Amino acid sequence: MKKTTKILYTLLIYSVRKELDINPYDYLVADSIQKLAGNPKNEIEGWCFASKEYLADSLQISISTVKRSINRLLRKDLIEKNKDNRQYLRTTSKWYDTAILEKNKINKNCKEKKFLIQKNS
Repeated sequence: MKKTTKILYTLLIYSVRKELDINPYDYLVADSIQKLAGNPKNEIEGWCFASKEYLADSLQISISTVKRSINRLLRKDLIEKNKDNRQYLRTTSKWYDTAILEKNKINKNCKEKKFLIQKNS
């Protein structure tokens, strides 16, 4: 049996969700696929091999919700399927350029604010 990384949390950024015109479930599924694809122990590096059942269980949503989200994300070009093994998924540059870069900005701002607070204490 394949060992899959457990998803502990997701930061849902409202502005990104609105810009991409996706619902919260779509966001959670895309973010989870992106995180799981980054596991260096994956059979195919850079691809998420987690089953729909695993995603549903991890996110505490139904399998049908995961399936609908995957279909919407594919239509919006936010995720893609591996050409050789259609079960493997990964997020696209469109997701990265919108969601991940915004997350990085937020994380950087939080670190800078924390540094300023510590410096002024």
